[in-house]
Amino acid sequence: MKKLIILFFFTFSVSAQETETEIPFPLTLYNKCFDDLKPMKYISENSSWKDSDLCNLTMCSLLLAVKDPEAVAELKNRIIEITRKLFENGTPIKLISGLDSFEYAEKLNENLKDDNGIIYISIAACTLSEQESLTKEIVNAETNRLVKLKIATSPNSH
Repeated sequence: MKKLIILFFFTFSVSAQETETEIPFPLTLYNKCFDDLKPMKYISENSSWKDSDLCNLTMCSLLLAVKDPEAVAELKNRIIEITRKLFENGTPIKLISGLDSFEYAEKLNENLKDDNGIIYISIAACTLSEQESLTKEIVNAETNRLVKLKIATSPNSH
């Protein structure tokens, strides 16, 4: 599994260097690393991964492929925690996928003052992996919950 991850990052790094293009702002949020996350007890005791390696949505999504139910449960909680951090930092996100989803995300992100300031991130143009699909489901459900909570507790909502 670690070889797969290393290969993924090496490939991403090489392709980024070849094209010399910047990573679009929304995608930087998917890769944003948080240092102040809760410890992941089971994973730190039962795997070679460290909490510091699992500080962003990209890594957590990749590792959802593990077959250990306890590790998957901790990774799901970590995804929720990162989604909350992004929301608290004023950068709530929703993940989208599908044909032309990158262009659609760009269009939706033209005005970040509408739609509760949600930033849309395209994570796949066509087919989602099982892990990406699960990450998308978790992130979007948590963002929806946080937006509803914010609206319900807003002074103007009564």
